[in-house]
Amino acid sequence: EKSQRQKPIRLIAVCSWGISCSYVVLYLSLGLKALALFNAVFAGLYAILAIINKQSFIRVKGVVLILVGILQLVGTGLLFLPPSMGIHFYLMVIPIFSLIVIHPRDRFWRVFFTIVVLFFIGWFEWKRDLWGSIYGSHLMGSDLSIYRGLSAIFTVVLSFSVFWIFHRDLNLARKELYRAYERSESLLQNMLPPSIARRLKKKQHTIADAFEDASVLFADLVGFTALAASRPASETVTMLNNIFSAFDQEVAKRGLEKIKTIGDAYMVAGGLPHPKPDHTTQILGLAIDMLEILRKHNEKYGHDLQLRIGISRGPLIAGVIGNQKLSYDIWGDTVNVASRMESTGVPGRIQVTERVFQVTSDDFEFEDRGISEVKGRGRMRTYLLEESLDFQKVKTNKEHFMSETFLH
Repeated sequence: EKSQRQKPIRLIAVCSWGISCSYVVLYLSLGLKALALFNAVFAGLYAILAIINKQSFIRVKGVVLILVGILQLVGTGLLFLPPSMGIHFYLMVIPIFSLIVIHPRDRFWRVFFTIVVLFFIGWFEWKRDLWGSIYGSHLMGSDLSIYRGLSAIFTVVLSFSVFWIFHRDLNLARKELYRAYERSESLLQNMLPPSIARRLKKKQHTIADAFEDASVLFADLVGFTALAASRPASETVTMLNNIFSAFDQEVAKRGLEKIKTIGDAYMVAGGLPHPKPDHTTQILGLAIDMLEILRKHNEKYGHDLQLRIGISRGPLIAGVIGNQKLSYDIWGDTVNVASRMESTGVPGRIQVTERVFQVTSDDFEFEDRGISEVKGRGRMRTYLLEESLDFQKVKTNKEHFMSETFLH
């Protein structure tokens, strides 16, 4: 803010210095030495204001610059030149420049300078043909139209120069503000689903939605902890980022919702925040994609990592809580069961609940693992997705919606 205010202050000071120097030369050529000296003093003051760069003086510089301008113009009109020379034309830009160079908190000075300027403009116009300045009475009978025109020209040039710079900086600030807005929007949408982000921006502080039917996937990298312990931290994070970024792309393709990562664990949900009829199918397809991504990673880098994946289906609650480091999270028995499916699963395999099996058995082949004890849920029948499945049968989200659009 101080830097942006410094530019117009310096520009106005430099322009005022240049105009004052021009008048010094003009008045010397006319033999008006006292008036030339008077303008030379103010040219020096403008030069000092243009040179001072201390940020702590910005607010004072703005007020002093406007005050110096008023003293120069009013002094010239009252002491040296008749009002008919149009020197008071410069006063018209003072209220506008005060909006640019005076700090918004210093409203008193803006109002004060505006009232002073309006008074003197009215006075000089009223007395234009009557007032005789102390040292310039002999000019009253002269043709002063050229000087009046010169004052008008300098006023326009000064105004245009300042506002051109101000307008350019304003456009640059707007572009930077828009880029910052786009970055914040991108970050927000990476953290939250778009519909949830819109609700948060509408000041909806507590967001909690109940879903009667959703799918949850938990995945854990088996062998990652041991591998990470033998490698530098930067290499470990890069490796995990590459794997999870590939997972993220598949999640986006299938219209699913990445919930979060916890260390080397990865969590995804389907059917939220908007209902989706084939969310379980897409979750299973994602699980297959994840296994394939990790297989290719192992081939490329010579690692021996495996994924243990668990999937469940059922009701849950989703929402955003708190006011710092916001995240879209899910809660409920379905989430807990998905976590148990992962922790009791088989490395390199996909374990699902009986409900998932019932819903997707027409599209997928499963191996019945029988009844097993699941912590917190008791005895449950679970299934493993068959490895021999033709994975090409699993449609991506994009293809699914294209076919739905065609049917409708």
